[in-house]
Amino acid sequence: MSVPPNSKPGKIQSISDSTVFCSQSPFVVINGSSIERLKGHVMVEGTAVVQTDMLANLLQGCRQLVLTGELDDKQWLWLLCRLEELPESKRPQLFANLPTDLLLPARAGDCPTTGACNPHCATFTYQINPGDTLESLQQVNLTSQSRFTFSLTNSRLLDALVNGTPTTLYGLERNPELAANLETLLLPAPYLFIHGHKMDLPKAQVTFMPPPGQQTTGSALINALLNPFR
Repeated sequence: MSVPPNSKPGKIQSISDSTVFCSQSPFVVINGSSIERLKGHVMVEGTAVVQTDMLANLLQGCRQLVLTGELDDKQWLWLLCRLEELPESKRPQLFANLPTDLLLPARAGDCPTTGACNPHCATFTYQINPGDTLESLQQVNLTSQSRFTFSLTNSRLLDALVNGTPTTLYGLERNPELAANLETLLLPAPYLFIHGHKMDLPKAQVTFMPPPGQQTTGSALINALLNPFR
């Protein structure tokens, strides 16, 4: 996960030492899949489509940005250039290769596949399909063609996450890209980044079921939790 060799040392955002990272302070994470969602320039705001800065929307003033997966050279260059464009007062510290128990201290030593609700509470189970996308969790609807207005409709899965319904997800290995974008549900302050919005989900209760046969998912963070001894 090294910085591309053609980058000029004086012009890039440095990667901070792990001893500086504070898990009690707000942070957001990106990986090789989720970073691609930051390159768009439009989103639905209210009922209208508007120009936006996806990276700024993700950060929302957060001063810690953590890489949880590999970036290729082009992704590195894009990220470092975008960070340099931010005012220094809003530029986050950039972290890479942080241990899982530092990112998720409350989960250190715990198995993420054990449920925490009593057997009588309502639960929601979802089988991830190869064609699922993060955007399919919240459908964009054209409400007026003449006025070019839109609305957003939550899927049953997103409603379960919003409402705090204990949710079990199967089939992560069938859709690595989606898995890479769902890893944020494991963070101390869970969220999803959908349609240019950082949707905080403080009530989310999610259990990721391990893939069969020691298969991996598209998320290094989820892999580390499901297979702590690999």
